[in-house]
Amino acid sequence: MFNFFFGLIDRVKAAEPSLIVGTGDKTTYGWSYIHQYINFAIDLLLYFGGGFAAIGFILGALGYITSYGDDAKAAKAKKNMLFNVIGLIVIIMARFIIVFVRNAFMQNTPT
Repeated sequence: MFNFFFGLIDRVKAAEPSLIVGTGDKTTYGWSYIHQYINFAIDLLLYFGGGFAAIGFILGALGYITSYGDDAKAAKAKKNMLFNVIGLIVIIMARFIIVFVRNAFMQNTPT
């Protein structure tokens, strides 16, 4: 978990030199500038979505454990856990699709 946040900090620091005004590099102010922040925002949303889905799964598991034989609570907790697992799968698939699109269509863009 901490590795993720330190990785984000490193990515922001790596993007920072391209934000310096007056560097004279024409690619800094073109697509590359926007491209870095779009990628960062998408990655951030996917990571937080995955974190929320994992937390929701844990809360659903706790609800299932604490249902104490009440079938309605157990069914609600199972449904909650199922939807969070489906959400995690969708987020993982979205990540793969985004990486594929980045590699397929943005090979010639400056970084």
